[in-house]
Amino acid sequence: MGALQTLDPASLDASDLRRLTGSVSNSLFNVTPSSTRRLKSKFGAFLNGDISNLRILCTGDSNKLGYGAGEGGTAENAAYRHSVPYHMANRLRARGYEAFCEGRFGDGARAANAAIFDTRINLGSGWSAPVNGATVIGTNCFENNSTTNDLTITPSRPVKKWRLWYLQQSGLGAFGVKIGAGATTSVDSNGSSVFQSVLLTATSASLDPLIVTRVSGNCRIAGWEAWDDTNGCISVSNGASFGSKASNWAVSGQYRYPPVALPVIAPHINIHDIGINDVDVTDILTWTAQMQVWITAALQNDAALILKTMNPVSTAAASQSGQDAIRVATYGLAISNDVPLFDAIDRHESYAVQNALGRTYDTKHFKGGFYADNGKTLADLILSA
Repeated sequence: MGALQTLDPASLDASDLRRLTGSVSNSLFNVTPSSTRRLKSKFGAFLNGDISNLRILCTGDSNKLGYGAGEGGTAENAAYRHSVPYHMANRLRARGYEAFCEGRFGDGARAANAAIFDTRINLGSGWSAPVNGATVIGTNCFENNSTTNDLTITPSRPVKKWRLWYLQQSGLGAFGVKIGAGATTSVDSNGSSVFQSVLLTATSASLDPLIVTRVSGNCRIAGWEAWDDTNGCISVSNGASFGSKASNWAVSGQYRYPPVALPVIAPHINIHDIGINDVDVTDILTWTAQMQVWITAALQNDAALILKTMNPVSTAAASQSGQDAIRVATYGLAISNDVPLFDAIDRHESYAVQNALGRTYDTKHFKGGFYADNGKTLADLILSA
């Protein structure tokens, strides 16, 4: 393994892919005592009670977001309920752990459709997720600079605690935030540039919504988490973004950009996959360098990282050679960073196989059953580390 960790992920080719996939077991690669050390440490601390809320952040493109799994055969009506993170939480509960998937970062690049995709969100008049708005994990903030109407998030399961993430920056405004009919916490987001958060705790778990009310200026909400750790819990948040590429997750230079904000959010575990929008990339060296920017950020704070290959897509959308190039480079990144990898292409064979099973929505996206299988596999990996 020591020699393999010195390889250049961008130098791998089709012959390397055949060799590396020969080491896959149950669609998992590089699951070793060394690569799972951080997973074991975080999960062990949770089991010992040292971590009351084990926080998992899922990031990636529309396949992680859940696009294609909307209810009623749609692409995104309440699709959050059929996304990989949501199915991860379901699997964790089935395995005997209290688990939530109430967290969301950014609008998922869905703008006006954000509240259609995630029906827990209600954007009062004046609130929006403007296209090309303030870039954060999950693409755009939820913003209001004109009204005193509410941004309301209603949980799907009873929760006791909420953490609201927002942008603090010179010239930004003030807002109030509360749980249901509880007391309002006042927040002034005018100040030095910081990716900031405020924690609210209710007296008991409930389905009461989190209510954000603009008071003045421009208010930018970057995301939220919600959970009940009375008896310990695992919370899974969705920070994926429709149409995103490796380059989107490598943009740095401002406090709010994804790889800069990630260590501030500081999840215990990050699960990241990207690729369906990068296939047929001509410069795989640049792609791996962009991926490495995110990986380096994800491994800060001794956090754990799981990489996942892109899902298979139709050859009408991307050449097989392009898919293979992204796939083998992801293997190389798992080796060079010594982190475990879930190979979704090995798991699901090919787009043609999944299409024949009726599990595809279009040439790049899938229905709920496909995402459910991915969520189950990732949850089981964490529990078995």
